[in-house]
Amino acid sequence: MPQSDPTQRDAEEPLVKIQDLAKHFPVRRGSGRKVWVRSVDGVSLEVRRGEVLGLVGESGCGKSTLARLILNHVRPDRGSVLFDGQDIVKMKGEGLRRLRRSVQMVFQDPLAALDPRMRIGQSLLAPLAQHGIGTAEQRKAQIEEMLLEVGLDASFLERYPRHCSGGQLQRVVIARALLLRPRFLICDEPTSALDASVRAQVLNLLNDLRRRFDLTLLMISHDLRAMRHFCDRVAVMYLGRIVELATVEQLFSRPAHPYTQGLIAASLLEVAGLETSGRLVKGEPPSPVDPPSGCHFHPRCTLAQELCTHQPVALEPVCPGHVVSCHFWNSEDNAAAVLPQGPDVNPSTPEHPS
Repeated sequence: MPQSDPTQRDAEEPLVKIQDLAKHFPVRRGSGRKVWVRSVDGVSLEVRRGEVLGLVGESGCGKSTLARLILNHVRPDRGSVLFDGQDIVKMKGEGLRRLRRSVQMVFQDPLAALDPRMRIGQSLLAPLAQHGIGTAEQRKAQIEEMLLEVGLDASFLERYPRHCSGGQLQRVVIARALLLRPRFLICDEPTSALDASVRAQVLNLLNDLRRRFDLTLLMISHDLRAMRHFCDRVAVMYLGRIVELATVEQLFSRPAHPYTQGLIAASLLEVAGLETSGRLVKGEPPSPVDPPSGCHFHPRCTLAQELCTHQPVALEPVCPGHVVSCHFWNSEDNAAAVLPQGPDVNPSTPEHPS
C-alpha cells in the first residue's frame, strides 16, 4: 500500500490487532441462579491493511459479539483491540467519536438499521451532521455522489425504507457507512436477508467499493462459497474461540480442523445436485453457558480421544499463514479423510456451479 506520509505506520503492521478478547454475558436460569454466557472467550486476531478477512461459524458462536467489541459498542471483560496502534477499549469521549469515522459497520438487516419514520435522505444526512462535516449544500452533494457510487440515484432521497427493496436498502446502508470515509468496514452477514439473485450483486458492489475507497474489511458470513471468492483469509470460530485461520487457498484446499472440514462439506451440499463424502458436523453446538472441557469441539468430533476431553488446545502452525486448534490435526486419520472438494462456484452465479 503506498504511503504518502513518511510518519505513517508501517504498512506491514496490522490495522486491527485483537489480543485475548473476552466477553461473558450474565443470564439467570429458572432457579434465579446467575450463569455466564461465554460469547467471546479469548480471541486473538489480526486484520491486515487492505485485506478482506472472513469470519465464519455457526449461529451463536460469537461472531457478531466480536464485531460489537471491535466497535466498542460493548465493553470486554478482558483483552484489547488495537486500531492503528491505539487501544479502542480505552477510548472515551472525543477519541471514541473520532474512531467512529474510521470504523463503520454494515448490519445484517438493512430495514432494521434504518428509521422507518425517516426518509432515506434524512438517514444519510444524520452521520454527516453528527460529525459536523461540510455545509448543508456540501452534505447534499456528498450524499447524492455516494448514492451513485452504490448504484442508486437522487430519487431515493425522498423515499421511505418501506418503499425500497431489500437490495436497495442494503445499498443505502452501505452508502451511509461510507459517507464518513472509514478505513475499516465490518460487514455482519450483509447478504443473508437478501434473495439469492441479489446477494451476488451486493457482494460484487462491496468488492468494487473496497478497491475504490481503499478499505480494510471484516466479512462475517455463513456463506463459505462466497467467502472463497471475496476474502483473502478466513478465520473459523467455534463457541467463542478461533479454531482455524488460513488463506482462502489453504483453507479450501487443505482444511486442517474437523469443524472446518464439516462446514465446507455442508456448504457444498447446498449446491444443487452436488454430493460430498467429506465429514459433516454432527449434532448441535453445546451451550456457551457450560462449554465442554478441554477442546470445546470434542463431543462432535470424529477424531476425539481421551486427551481432547480435558486438555485445552492452543492455535499451532500447520504451515506459514495457516494455524489450527486441534490435538490431532496432523494424525493419519485426519490426513486420510476425504476432504470436501467442489466446483469453483462464482458468487455472481450463486445458484449454478460453473
